[in-house]
Amino acid sequence: MVEDEVSIAEAIAARLRNEGYEVDLAHDGPTGVERCETGRPDLVVLDVMLPGFDGFEVCRRIQRDRHVPVLFLTALDQETDLLVGLRLGADDYMTKPFSARELVARIAAIQRRVEGRPETERVVDPHRVRPALPTGRRCRRRALPGAAAERRVGVPRRKWAPHRRLPRAVAATEAGRRHRAHGARRRLRAGAADVRPLDRVSSIKVKLVVVIVAAVAISALVSSIGWRTGIAVWMRPIIAVALSLLLVYPFSRGITAPLRQMAAAAAAMARGDFSHPVTATSRDEVGELARTFELMRSQLAEVDRQRRALIANVSHELRTPLAVLRVRFENMADGVEPIDAASLTASLDEVERLGQLVERVLDLSRLESGASPLHLERVEVAELVADATGGDAGAESVVTRVEPGLALLGDRTRLEQVVRNLVDNATRHGGDSCVVTARATPGGVQLSVSDDGPGIPE
Repeated sequence: MVEDEVSIAEAIAARLRNEGYEVDLAHDGPTGVERCETGRPDLVVLDVMLPGFDGFEVCRRIQRDRHVPVLFLTALDQETDLLVGLRLGADDYMTKPFSARELVARIAAIQRRVEGRPETERVVDPHRVRPALPTGRRCRRRALPGAAAERRVGVPRRKWAPHRRLPRAVAATEAGRRHRAHGARRRLRAGAADVRPLDRVSSIKVKLVVVIVAAVAISALVSSIGWRTGIAVWMRPIIAVALSLLLVYPFSRGITAPLRQMAAAAAAMARGDFSHPVTATSRDEVGELARTFELMRSQLAEVDRQRRALIANVSHELRTPLAVLRVRFENMADGVEPIDAASLTASLDEVERLGQLVERVLDLSRLESGASPLHLERVEVAELVADATGGDAGAESVVTRVEPGLALLGDRTRLEQVVRNLVDNATRHGGDSCVVTARATPGGVQLSVSDDGPGIPE
């Protein structure tokens, strides 16, 4: 089992050992790959977010030489993560928090699939599977879908989608439909019809004047030609209007194209979709508005992406203590672990950890809303770093390099919380070393936490 959370790994290992399994634990990616290569396990329970490299890379490496049954056990519940894990060769995928009883049942099911079961032990539902032919008799004729549909042959009362190719008694309704162009192609063809010869004009007022003058010129030209050719007086305005619309409409459509794009993008943004860009090619006020709108759209899309990432991270952090508590309590209820002071203390620690995570989320919400103002005071950097690293579990591997006499103006509680979180992350996921550095800069004080880990992508 490869799991970076020691409490979860120990609780699951206790359950599996009670079920008769031999369990070997690893708490990071490289160690997990090494244990799989040397121990050649029958099955691997694998987390995704691991120090060193993630569980997907572990799954890829351990299956180079032979197929190893893999069950992903992670807090990542997105469909894309599930699909990636299954495509890499995993046999199952579970999300935290989970039931230890269900985990044991899934492991047993994977082992049955891998080892294989005799045909006589398989349970067949006669209402879902057609009866087999008698022994020694072979099917000499294969019924084509069309003929089967005419004879109304098939499983009754079962309706599948047309693309599943199930024989039908009647023709599919999709067969008579004509294939139409994709919506994106229609939009491309519609956009190609917009004529924009006035994009180089830097003023919308000049463009409107040009369009009006062109319409007046067409009307004058039609009147002159009609007077010379003897066209009726009442027909001349009609012809002039028709020609003006025919020639001026494409130009006016090109002028208002960015406005239509902005309207469509605004409607999509109201639905939470920020993937509709606005193309601005003109130099006038409408083009400037379109470029500003596109900048706003890209910024809102980035904010929405960060918000989703924050929610995913918070969800992941909250799932871990919940998973630990659920597994521990199930073990106690099933008699796997004793109900003693040590077990209750460990469960209480996870409850306190969960409470701290909730409190941090509330603090972040208060900071964003302005309901929790910062309490500025003079902070000695050396004392700040000492307090932030002194209580860390991996403090023996933390090296501090602080210039003497450094001080800054800030909220000591918030600063200590930030440094403590960075140091905790570095000691858990950053390798063997963690260096906290503080030095004076022209703009103030620079405080950095460095480690040997892969880092956080910007």
